[in-house]
Amino acid sequence: MDKFIDGENNSRNPRETFGVTCPSCGGSLRITEGQRSIQCEYCFSNLYIANPPGVKSFFLKPRITAGKAKLEALRWISKKSNGRVKAKYTSVVEHKLVHVPFWRMRGRFIGWICGEEVKLKKVETNTSTARGEIRRQVLKQESTPFSKFVSRNVDWSAPACVIKHLGMQGISMKASMLKWEIFNHDFKTTMNIALPTKSAKTAKRDALRHIINLAKPSGANIRASRFHLFGSNLSIYYFPIYLLRYKFKDKIYIITIDGNNGNIIRAEVPGRKKLNPTTFFFIPAVLALLTETYFPLLFITVGCIYIMDQLQGNRITMPHLWLKYRLQKWFGGN
Repeated sequence: MDKFIDGENNSRNPRETFGVTCPSCGGSLRITEGQRSIQCEYCFSNLYIANPPGVKSFFLKPRITAGKAKLEALRWISKKSNGRVKAKYTSVVEHKLVHVPFWRMRGRFIGWICGEEVKLKKVETNTSTARGEIRRQVLKQESTPFSKFVSRNVDWSAPACVIKHLGMQGISMKASMLKWEIFNHDFKTTMNIALPTKSAKTAKRDALRHIINLAKPSGANIRASRFHLFGSNLSIYYFPIYLLRYKFKDKIYIITIDGNNGNIIRAEVPGRKKLNPTTFFFIPAVLALLTETYFPLLFITVGCIYIMDQLQGNRITMPHLWLKYRLQKWFGGN
């Protein structure tokens, strides 16, 4: 016969095992974190833990080394920037592995929802004018009552913390295919772990809201709903993500890399400098005026600018390098 026991408030540290007594024979039982059922070793009664002290946690070891992740990130940046941003022009400011927590909920969602399904339909109307009747097409909103029974398997996941530039919304597909290991809370002292900031109650609420939005017809207004999630299992999965910050032209950019397969999750690439319209029209106009009035004045002006730059910089720059730098500064680009 199955019986219920309360596993709450029996230990100061909910992550450790704690003792309770069997309601049938009074024997001492040891329950570990996240355990939902147990069999008494004295009377062999099947017991269900009504209030488990915590949720099960899992983690995934990275398959990609930090060096490969960095190499893949720099190669991806060079490709996306068409070779403008290369490894020799960038400096990596920070590169570390972070295990990011994700809430994951599984179960069977059963219930019903009802409301009004709103659709826009084109309707032809006749309008009387001084020149006669004009036929026009207008959009008319139609509301149709609906009632829908919903029964589906649920596998929902979402980040359990807020990390800027993360780029991952969930790991449901990854969680089903990868080999996970039981997470030991002692790992927090040896690994970079992002602590969960979203509570289990909030995660359940977001999961149910997401399920209802998927179940309702597009554009529908929900008037009433009644549902239940059977066999729900809420767990935390720590997924490995490499966080790389690099510097390019005095600006910091961020890249996140999947620690399992090395794919780029999200990346910031320096944009090409836009041309200044004022400079674009002003400089050619001045050069054209100098050429039209007295051609040698063009070379005299360029020579004066070159000499002034050398005096201000306190060093000698080759003319062709100086001219390249000036053109880039005037017209933009790299």
